[in-house]
Amino acid sequence: MARLPAKTSVSPEKFKSMFPTLKPTIYSDPNISKSVNNIRSIAWNPLGTWIATGCADRTLRVWNVDKPNVNQSTGLRGHVAPIEKVAFNPVKELELCSVSSDGTVRFWDVKTKLVLNEVKGLGEAFTLAWSPDGEYVIVGNKKSQYVSIY
Repeated sequence: MARLPAKTSVSPEKFKSMFPTLKPTIYSDPNISKSVNNIRSIAWNPLGTWIATGCADRTLRVWNVDKPNVNQSTGLRGHVAPIEKVAFNPVKELELCSVSSDGTVRFWDVKTKLVLNEVKGLGEAFTLAWSPDGEYVIVGNKKSQYVSIY
């Protein structure tokens, strides 16, 4: 697929000709709630080989992009409140960070399914971002407070 120059818009008429091989792939878990706004966050790992989803029903799932069947995905359990944001470490392809609305941040090893670290007490957290070097995470909460985690 050819990369588009920055800030180029594509009309619906030209889209098919520019992306002739683009086909949608559906990743679906029939076991999770079908309620509105269930998926709160979705993220790619740095190599583009994994997708993580964080849901309002506390489901955290990692999908191999070549295997959309839920039976071949990995469930990571531990959050007790809705998951608001997920993000992969930009330099460690299998390290995932998730934050839930109870103010808990978890760092996961996707391969082993283990929690590497957990930080609690961050208020009603709803967003996070890794630093470009993968050394820090910043978390934002609903009181407009930002907490940096080393």
